Amino acid sequence: MSYTLIIDQGGHSTRAIVFNKKGLPLAYNSEPVSDPLSSSEVFIEYSAETIITSAHLLLKRLAQQLKPKQLNKISAIGIIAQRSSLIACNKTTGQAITPMISWQDTRNVEWLSQQEFHIEQLHELTGLRLNAHAGASKIRWLLDNNKEIQMYAGNANLLFVPWGAYFLSQLANTSLLVTDPILASRTGLTEFGSLDWSAQLLSLFDISRDFLPTIVPTSYDYGEIALEENSIPIKLLGGDQNFIPCAYGKESLKHSVFLNAGTGAFIQAADMSKEKKKGINTQSKNINKLLRTTIGIEKQQTPINIIEGTINAAATALDWWQTQLERPYAFTELEYLLETVTEAPIFINTLSGTGSPYWLPQQETYFSNKDDNKIFDDEQKTIAVLESILFACKANFNIIYASQKNITQVIVSGGILRSNELCQKLSTLLNITVIRYQDSEASARGAAFYLRDKKRYESIQAVTTFKPDSSSNDLISRFKHYCHEMKKLSLHDNSIDN
Repeated sequence: MSYTLIIDQGGHSTRAIVFNKKGLPLAYNSEPVSDPLSSSEVFIEYSAETIITSAHLLLKRLAQQLKPKQLNKISAIGIIAQRSSLIACNKTTGQAITPMISWQDTRNVEWLSQQEFHIEQLHELTGLRLNAHAGASKIRWLLDNNKEIQMYAGNANLLFVPWGAYFLSQLANTSLLVTDPILASRTGLTEFGSLDWSAQLLSLFDISRDFLPTIVPTSYDYGEIALEENSIPIKLLGGDQNFIPCAYGKESLKHSVFLNAGTGAFIQAADMSKEKKKGINTQSKNINKLLRTTIGIEKQQTPINIIEGTINAAATALDWWQTQLERPYAFTELEYLLETVTEAPIFINTLSGTGSPYWLPQQETYFSNKDDNKIFDDEQKTIAVLESILFACKANFNIIYASQKNITQVIVSGGILRSNELCQKLSTLLNITVIRYQDSEASARGAAFYLRDKKRYESIQAVTTFKPDSSSNDLISRFKHYCHEMKKLSLHDNSIDN
């Protein structure tokens, strides 16, 4: 029996996990990602060198955890990463010119707001909603404002690379700089389902194709990583969230919504509808307020299309609030508050912009309540911050559920949703069964299954199931107030709020 190693480079940590054929983790190691290089709310960069050095260390520790026989059984490596992060490097040497620019970075939001782009046409073309998180606007900012980048561009020795692709090249110690189609798509410079850069989109942003790496299929011979005496081939590269629908079995893929809540939150479902236009269901009039993507793209294979909602600040919102309070909450403290606090305001979470379906830009956050004279304490406001994540998920879920009549459950993963109380609130709010598996590494397991066999997704046994609580009327009332506030902010069609 052969094993698969998945390296997951995320916002809070880099993780390396060895899976057996059944998708069970046999070994695990992680390394935290250090704090951003600056405290700016719009310029969010990380030290590429620090992340790469720490990844080498964690792979060394992982190899030491395994017995020689286990190491010999690792037959392939997959690397998954945050999708909209990128880096600029020397085209000849591969040396980094900039730090890693995070997906959360929105430095060019003002420029983007001044452009007369046809947002709906771009959504139809790319599957994405044009915003400052996508790589294209960041590339444009670097070309317009960074003198070192301008020098490299003038010498035709510049490459803008999705972060996951650059991370791979440094772990493999290879000069081959290529990227997969999913990470490439998050620049906003490829058309939906394509294995090439779009001439139309490159022209729109005035970006030269020469400044971008070659796009190859999701499954590809990317190079090798040495673990002790073993050189193991890297066979997969992709976006972390895209593989979650592969993690729980073929039947779950057909009947589930998948919610992963980490730094941000992502809610997904495979598009199983019969009425499709360019690979996506058109039955729900609000469906264009969400994103469309695929699990992966291979040559001469029909991809599985995915509907996706995105919430830009999940764990980030809680981190922000704890910083405001100048005190961290222990996990047990949060569980206690979620169980015992019955009254709370609502929190309008516009940190890093809202994401779907409202697509509001970053702006000042605030707490709101129907009774303006009522004063809430910090514990009640903490509940409001946590519930704001659930409310954003609910707004996205309503659109997905309206378009996919086969949905019977929501499968959750990610650090925030380790909370039983938060999962119970989620089940009540969505009015549907919520399932959480013991192993929360859904992205990594999904990538392992995809890498092993693209046609066969094995299932694993669920651990905890949550059912709706019909007595939680206060939660539903707060969600309605949240919808009212969001409608005021965005003049949004309230059909998604019902």
